[in-house]
Amino acid sequence: MARLELDRPSIRPFDEFSGSQVVRTICSPHVIMVSVMFFMQGTAVFGLALFLPSIVREFGFSRNKTQLLSVGPFALGFFGMYHHRTYSL
Repeated sequence: MARLELDRPSIRPFDEFSGSQVVRTICSPHVIMVSVMFFMQGTAVFGLALFLPSIVREFGFSRNKTQLLSVGPFALGFFGMYHHRTYSL
């Protein structure tokens, strides 16, 4: 039990909540790394969703054809997720 207490010093039954623990947790390299990864992932997904139609439109396609060409990556991703889900069960 003493080994567990050394490995988990901040988890005790009667500890009180403190702001310093919150700050220490937020400043943890693991939390910062995961936050940066989620930010980058969101930037890529929303950047693709927002700017892909504009990029395709610059190639000279009509508005309707631009929308049809822009939906391809999302449709492929949807069916890829559906295929993975049905065959992984």
